[in-house]
Amino acid sequence: VWILTTRGNENGLMEYVMNKVYEKPEFIKSDIKLTIGILVSNQIKYIRKCMEAVSPLLKAIPSEMIVVDTVGEEKSDGSLAIAKEYTDKVYHFDWIDDFSAARNVAFEYARGEWFMFFDDDEIFDDVKELIDFFKSGECEKYNYAQYYVMNYTDGDHYQKDVVGRLIRRTRNTRFVGIIHECFNEAFPPVKQFNTFVHHYGYLFTTKEQLEEKNRRNLRLLEKAYEKDGPSVRLCVQIVQQLMVPDPEKAYKRCCEFLDIYEGDDELQTPLGQWLITAKLRISVILGDYEKILSCEGELLKKYRLSETARLVIAHRATYASFCAAKYDTASERVKEYFKLYDWLMENENRRFEQVIIDFSSFMTGERLFAIAQMGVISENARGCFEEAYGYIGRLDYDYCRDFNAIKQVIDVTLRNLKEPEYAIAFYRQFYRDELFEHHELQKCLPAIVREKIKNDE
Repeated sequence: VWILTTRGNENGLMEYVMNKVYEKPEFIKSDIKLTIGILVSNQIKYIRKCMEAVSPLLKAIPSEMIVVDTVGEEKSDGSLAIAKEYTDKVYHFDWIDDFSAARNVAFEYARGEWFMFFDDDEIFDDVKELIDFFKSGECEKYNYAQYYVMNYTDGDHYQKDVVGRLIRRTRNTRFVGIIHECFNEAFPPVKQFNTFVHHYGYLFTTKEQLEEKNRRNLRLLEKAYEKDGPSVRLCVQIVQQLMVPDPEKAYKRCCEFLDIYEGDDELQTPLGQWLITAKLRISVILGDYEKILSCEGELLKKYRLSETARLVIAHRATYASFCAAKYDTASERVKEYFKLYDWLMENENRRFEQVIIDFSSFMTGERLFAIAQMGVISENARGCFEEAYGYIGRLDYDYCRDFNAIKQVIDVTLRNLKEPEYAIAFYRQFYRDELFEHHELQKCLPAIVREKIKNDE
């Protein structure tokens, strides 16, 4: 097995060095390639879609599905009966407010070389990439894998995160943590899938239901904290759970936890890096832009940070300075963001070694579009038009959900392009044809450009 240590390199970036510490773990060998473990409660609205979505994967490769029933047949809303249509490996677990204990039931019966877990309110969009991963033999090159989850909170609105749910098993592989559970061990190299699931566990019909789930999660986390004392992972989970419902309390607890671990090597772990960046991210939620930029300087000066942690900080600082109309500052932060982004894209192994919780979500197409858009507008406001045009190539309009965002970028960049032929040629480099020729888009173009397009037609 290899562990990670850090050192600064000649470019001022944190460099991760792999050091061998003991023999490679012994992975399980089996005629079953994959075990899927699912906790089933009362999600009658989603469970059949959940099962149907993963069925092609189960049919394509040697595999098994294990269902852990957490409510009992007498209290089931019908979900358990549906689950039994898809597998006969169903085991009951008497709920004791411990998610790891429930998931470890699946490990007791699992026979697969690989193990994947999710819940009955999660639906895969497409499992073809997973099928290819196993059928092609690519799975032999990796020991751990991640995919995306779309956490829906309101209708079509969601937060896109990266989750590690697929692991190559050893005899010691288990879940830990009474809530927000995770594997107790994971070994590189790591595979990042483009595959994603739709998660409806935080999509509630009333505000009271959401608040009740938050209270339950916090109760379990605080119970574990009182029983076992602080751990970086538990501190991270408490802060994460508080960020949305009570950001002021989340900020206070985050500062308390950072004080506990001040000078400790735990802060150099990916979880420790998340805890450091959380202080700035919560400041963004609170909306104090001056405090955000002050906090940024403090974190960069006080802590040793990985490239991904610095990228997250640059992203949040860009947003804060842009919203405060501090375009010179925003310009600097956009440059820093893309410097780190490009480095991480070129160093895939280092990128995966640093991934924790939602760090990868700050490198998605949606985030990239937002940063490039802020770069375009900030540079234009500074009169640096060539720099503004340079960010256009970063804009992938497949990741733009708001048409007004396109309109804003067009307005800014075309304002200083006098020749319609040049403007049209410039934009055709970056727009899909159907988007460029879209009637609504044409309304955003300067009159001289619209006239040129009309004459060409």
